[in-house]
Amino acid sequence: MAKGKRKNSQIRLVVAILAIAATVMVAFDGLKSGEYVAKGYELAFGADLLSVGQTSFAKLNFNVFAFAGYFLPLAAAVIIFVVKGRVGALASALCLIGASVVLFILPGLIEVEYLLVGPKLTWDFSWGLLVSVGLSALAGIGALYESFLELK
Repeated sequence: MAKGKRKNSQIRLVVAILAIAATVMVAFDGLKSGEYVAKGYELAFGADLLSVGQTSFAKLNFNVFAFAGYFLPLAAAVIIFVVKGRVGALASALCLIGASVVLFILPGLIEVEYLLVGPKLTWDFSWGLLVSVGLSALAGIGALYESFLELK
């Protein structure tokens, strides 16, 4: 019995580490459009793309999808330790897999706001976003595995 409990806690620890690593990827490159590369925190919280003095001609606004995609894994890491048993593992898995899906469709959800008029930017994946998607998905699979271990 003690060996099974230790295995469950090890899986929970690995899931939490992967989830925290996915959240840390907010500090790295998220999406790119041409030569401009937006960091994850710029996508989530907004940033000025083109400004002269106090006037911003092009900017990214706060994006709830980018925020959720980057910070749901952190919530999942907390959930998997706070809520014990199968419910905690399933809730954590849902958060992690949801974050992966949201981050994967993120290029279509990012809009640039222009002061006057400007081109429609097409966003491509950068390495930081892809790593975050992979880590979230891997942690989600681990959380699902943990929830099925609870059935035994």
